[in-house]
Amino acid sequence: MNAEMLAFLQTGFKRYPEAKTTIAAFEKAMGNELKRALDARTNWSPLQKKECKDPEPDDDTNAYWIGIGISGSSPMHMKVQICCGIRWSPSVCDGKPIIYGIYDMEEPPGTFSWTGEVIPSFEYKKTRFWYLPLPDSLEIEKPLNQLLDALLDQLR
Repeated sequence: MNAEMLAFLQTGFKRYPEAKTTIAAFEKAMGNELKRALDARTNWSPLQKKECKDPEPDDDTNAYWIGIGISGSSPMHMKVQICCGIRWSPSVCDGKPIIYGIYDMEEPPGTFSWTGEVIPSFEYKKTRFWYLPLPDSLEIEKPLNQLLDALLDQLR
């Protein structure tokens, strides 16, 4: 083991519990902000019988995210599952955080727009993610509502 790696591991060994506690506190605080933004939304039309789950952090080899599941039904009485949240991924937006939304439906819409602008999307593990950049101000509510407006509009 080289000296640089040894120093890194020694520091990490001492700071690991503090780092884990800090990460957990950050995930909880960001999840609370996401939940607050969703709770502040007053118009969920045309989604009926809306129910939001609690925020959950997760990760895999390519990304980290904090997401909230939203369930309900469409005007055609189809079961609808939407997941939205904050995602960090080196392959999207140069690794900057994004607000994302996905459908968990048999036939989710392919492309859509709001006020004439196309919402960017990417596919990951056979799931289409629509997203908007999270501003440096960490203002979650505005981009989240823009994304939800577009997602919900596709249910009409």
